Amino acid sequence: MGWETICCVFILLVSITGGDAAIDGVKANRRFVTEPEIDFEAELIKLKAEFEAFKNNSQGSTFTRWGKNDCPHLDDFVYRGYIAGKMYNDPGSATDTLCLPTDPTWDKFSNTHEGFRAQVYGTELDSWASAHIFDKDVINEDMPCVVCRSQLPTSIMIPGRTNCYQGWTQQYRGYLVSNIAGAGRASYESICIDRDPDFLPHSQADDNQHVLYLMEAKCGSLPCPPYVDNRELACVVCSK
Repeated sequence: MGWETICCVFILLVSITGGDAAIDGVKANRRFVTEPEIDFEAELIKLKAEFEAFKNNSQGSTFTRWGKNDCPHLDDFVYRGYIAGKMYNDPGSATDTLCLPTDPTWDKFSNTHEGFRAQVYGTELDSWASAHIFDKDVINEDMPCVVCRSQLPTSIMIPGRTNCYQGWTQQYRGYLVSNIAGAGRASYESICIDRDPDFLPHSQADDNQHVLYLMEAKCGSLPCPPYVDNRELACVVCSK
């Protein structure tokens, strides 16, 4: 209940109980007496407490930290997961990349392969150390993810930036990744992989399923400058 509603209730009670005389009665007795008896001051205190609780609980936002097992700063941990998506050369299935939880639960299911199904796979990140983008070799590494809750009401990913704009709080920064360009490759969305990624124990098995590659800028319709041809794009996740 907002303060406007509280004020309307107060005015209504004043008009019902006699205007100025009623207000004098509130000052003297610290309460209105109606049928049934109501302690108006106590009700106001209760409403204020409920409003503050509602306001605090309604704030906050969520974001996914791709490539890490833990949330940054003091953000609330929601769940850990595995980065997952379609096969790198599948023209069907979904184009989005998912953070599948490490502790799935199931509804009705069939354990036999069905022809009319979309499919989802675990994810490898392919980037050779010779590129000097990551501080370690991440070729064929299987990738985790974690979903976090910020106390700030808005969280966004900004592509092409290593830092947040003024007034925003940085959650993490990294590099834009997606599928490699070229014929025979499927399209899926870009995500912001952490610049210091963690790996899953199954890493370096080269399953070659949902594979992520660094994304670079190409000049033409994209203005250069400020962008630079063939330069890998950074990204940052910010909250406010």
